[in-house]
Formats: sequence, C-alpha cells, structure tokens
Amino acid sequence: MKKVGIITLCRGLLLIELARKNILASHVNALDFVSVREKSAISFVSTMKNGEVTHVLDSVMFLDTSEWDDIAAAPPEKAYILTYDLGDTGLQKYAEALSQKYGHEIISLATAGAATVGPKEFVGYIKHAKYFITSAFHGAVFAILYMVPFLVFPVSNNPQDPKSMDSRLIALLDAFDLSSCYVYDPFLKDALES
Repeated sequence: MKKVGIITLCRGLLLIELARKNILASHVNALDFVSVREKSAISFVSTMKNGEVTHVLDSVMFLDTSEWDDIAAAPPEKAYILTYDLGDTGLQKYAEALSQKYGHEIISLATAGAATVGPKEFVGYIKHAKYFITSAFHGAVFAILYMVPFLVFPVSNNPQDPKSMDSRLIALLDAFDLSSCYVYDPFLKDALES
C-alpha cells in the first residue's frame, strides 16, 4: 500500500532546528508521494525527501462552487463591500474610499484578526460581495472560486520574504495570473494611513 502525504507548512516551520528537522525527515521520507501547498516550501521539504516533492492547490479548491454553496449562509440582500483583515493593513481605509465612490455599505468579517463570523457566513458573504478586500489567503481563494472582484493587502512589512505570511498569497495570485489584485505599494499604504 502506498503512503501519500500532503504537507501544509506554517512559515515558522521553515525555521525549525536541525534536530527536529531530522526527526521530521524520517517521517517525510517514509512517504511514497509528498506534495506541499506552498511553492516556497518545496525546497525546504526536498531537503528531507529522497524523491520528488510537488506543489498542489489548496484543498479548498478541490471542491467546486456548487459544493461550497451547500454550506454557504445567505447574507442580507444588498450591495456591499466586504473586508476581511488579518492585521492592521490599511485595507479598511481603502474600503471606505470605495464605499464613498460606489455608495455601498462595508461589511467586515474580521478586523485585526478577530473573526466575527463562522465558516458558513464567511463563504456566503464572499460569494455575494460586490467587491472584496482582504489580507487572508483563504479569502482570496474563495474570491477566485466565486469570481468576485477583489484586492489583497499584504500582512507583513516584507511580503517578498519567502517566510512571510504573504508568500503563499503571492504564489496563489501568480498561479491564476492575478498579481494585479495584490496591493503592495508603500506609497498607497502611507497615503491611506495619513
């Protein structure tokens, strides 16, 4: 029987000490097939695996929208701009400017990482949003699945760092040729913060 493993790494795992990496390596190497969710993790996991390590889409994308619709809660029927912010990224000020331009209400699912809804509402609100502004990987995933116009603001101050929380967001957007949805402009952030 073949042993298959999908490894989901948090960015902190890339900094583990050598002794722990050796323990992990024996388990990883025992698998016949290994895949990782983040492209940036391929080189790290490859140092522990005698064989190929492949990149796969996030498991959320294994289901199509009709399957996600089965769990999605219906939000209020009105036009709204949706935000979901994992940090204090400045996206809320951008949403306010968009709200003034289009006259849509802003609904926030999380502010500075404190979620205000559960999974059903999360999916339903993204599905029905006029615009979606987020700093969250899974927020971007659902916006892509439901083809909702969206922007992603970086969480870290150095989003190009492979260990940053933003690296997998950047890889996701690149995979779908959506890098224009990524708002990394220090001048824009400074203007929004003033």
